Amino acid sequence: MKKTMLIKKCRLYNSKSEDEFKNVYIKDGLISEVSGTEDDRKADYVIEAGGRILAPGFIDVHIQGAGGADVLDNTPEALETISTTLAKLGTTGFLGTTVVKPKEGNMHLKLSREYTNKGLSGAVMLGIHL
Repeated sequence: MKKTMLIKKCRLYNSKSEDEFKNVYIKDGLISEVSGTEDDRKADYVIEAGGRILAPGFIDVHIQGAGGADVLDNTPEALETISTTLAKLGTTGFLGTTVVKPKEGNMHLKLSREYTNKGLSGAVMLGIHL
C-alpha cells in the first residue's frame, strides 16, 4: 500500500519571503510536488505546519553520542538512543564517531558495522568516523 503525506502551509528553507507558504506532497517517502496553499488534496497523513520552516534532514558527520548514550557503550540500545535522539532534532543520518579499543577487541566497531544503514528506528547510521 502506497503512503502519502501532505505538509500544509510551510515555509521552504530557501524561501526569500517570510510569508510565502507552500504545500508539499510526499509519496512513498519522496517529494512528488510542491504547490500553493490552495491545494485540498487528500493524503494518508496531513501535517499542518502553520508557517514553520520545512528543511531537508541534516547529516551529522562527527558525533560520539546523544541522549546519554555513546558509540563506545557497545550496545544496540545505545545506538538506538543516539538514533532516536538525533531524529528528534532534525538529523536523518549520522557517522558514529569513535576510537579504536584494541584491548577490548574493538567490539563497538563490529556492532557499528552491523547497524550501518539498517536496524535503527530514528536517524540512519551511515558509517563511522574513526
